[in-house]
Amino acid sequence: PAAPAPRGPPAAGPAPREGPFRPSKTGLRANALCYHLRRGEGWSPMKDDLGAYLALFSEIGAMYFVGTMVGVLAGWWIDQQFGTLPAFAVGGALAGFGLSSLAVIRLIKRFLARFG
Repeated sequence: PAAPAPRGPPAAGPAPREGPFRPSKTGLRANALCYHLRRGEGWSPMKDDLGAYLALFSEIGAMYFVGTMVGVLAGWWIDQQFGTLPAFAVGGALAGFGLSSLAVIRLIKRFLARFG
């Protein structure tokens, strides 16, 4: 016996595209992931340098936060020893921020040399 003929009009619309960005219910990023996995390449945010930039910005924020906090806490401790509460804490904050800025400049130079 022959298979029954499909009912209704033929499906309209363009044929699905090939490659990582063909539309589906799960969205484009999941298709890109599946495409790379099927090809045996694996997937990583570093392929588009997105992960590298996210890591850079996170590290910059962490450097400023830690450097400034270490300066403030060291200044606060010195202020407690000498009874000059705001002076060394403010100086420590400025020194911590300045040293963090130097570290960030070095970090950005290394980043640009690698990904530039």
